[in-house]
Amino acid sequence: CNELTPEEIEEGKNCRNTTAPVPQIRYRDQVFEKLIRQIWSDYQRRINFEKELYGVSLEPLEVPAFEIDYSGVVGRVWDMKVHGLSKIQLSEVLVSRSEGLTDLEIKLTFSFDRIRVEGNYTADAYIMWMHYTSNGTQRMEAVLDSATFQPRIKLDTTNMNRFNCGGEEGPAVLLTEIEAPFESSEMNIHFEEIGAAVNAILNAAGRFIISSQEKDAIQFLKGMIKKEINSIIC
Repeated sequence: CNELTPEEIEEGKNCRNTTAPVPQIRYRDQVFEKLIRQIWSDYQRRINFEKELYGVSLEPLEVPAFEIDYSGVVGRVWDMKVHGLSKIQLSEVLVSRSEGLTDLEIKLTFSFDRIRVEGNYTADAYIMWMHYTSNGTQRMEAVLDSATFQPRIKLDTTNMNRFNCGGEEGPAVLLTEIEAPFESSEMNIHFEEIGAAVNAILNAAGRFIISSQEKDAIQFLKGMIKKEINSIIC
């Protein structure tokens, strides 16, 4: 734009004024990263030998029943059990601080070689003019290979002090951001006796259900953190 005269400038066509974002400078905290790995090693041994965490059995993990209503398929899944969670590994830790040292961001990657889910289901599907049915209770199985669970939390300093958050006096630290995405390199879900067409739809529904569980994972993480450090979460 600087090379054009005012008469030649056509904003948005031959020239566009933009402001380059200021790059954020963050510093890795390698001491904290090593501390997290050290603390996790104690949890790892407990999970591997006791097959549970905070009183919740992980091998297998029992999942509450839920309803299916997706693209013409209506049904119910229950008696679900998840196998393979006790093989969890902490594969990556990244802790960084802002340039002004006013926040702390923690990113963790937990990996699983294989997770297997099994349970019972019933379903009816209406696709175009065709009716498909599971003919009563049938079995279903899902296999997830190379799965990862990647929680991320951010802690910020603040002067807030309300609802029992942020300590009693002076600047405090609060949990301001939390994410918990779950991904799998390959996922295969099979519902017995329902047919290939409905299986394809239920596979899509299964992927949607798994991706939608992030909210439940976040609530679980918040509950764990609040149990240990109540004042950090508002």
